Amino acid sequence: VSRKNVSELQDGESAEIFGTVVQVFDPRFYNACPECNRKPEMDDNKFKCPEHGVVSVRRVPILNFFFDDGTGNVRTVCFSEQANQLAGKELTEDGDFEAIKDELLGKQLILIGRAVSNKMFGRTEFIVRSVKEANPVELVQNDV
Repeated sequence: VSRKNVSELQDGESAEIFGTVVQVFDPRFYNACPECNRKPEMDDNKFKCPEHGVVSVRRVPILNFFFDDGTGNVRTVCFSEQANQLAGKELTEDGDFEAIKDELLGKQLILIGRAVSNKMFGRTEFIVRSVKEANPVELVQNDV
């Protein structure tokens, strides 16, 4: 994937973006299939995954934040492992999120993911596949 400015992101495009976390929201959680992470449907008081049948669900975090690179900002979404990696620990529903939010604000990151159009809100959002803390020495060497 190529590095893009936030202002250049197009719907459906995979990209790498470099910027700063400027706002963090409390994590939310959903029920997921332990095999494929898809959201199973409730059927006859049992959770059923379309691919794996009846499953015992696990709670998966979703962490949303705004990310700014100086050309624009984008609402960014981290699921599961990426959310835990960004938080620096496994997120739980009974956790203290204020300390995590305080630590994330102002953090410079390199994110790899995909831009998607949120038609309900009329904006582009970024779904993260990979999170890496920005290293100033590497950034200078790569002439960001």
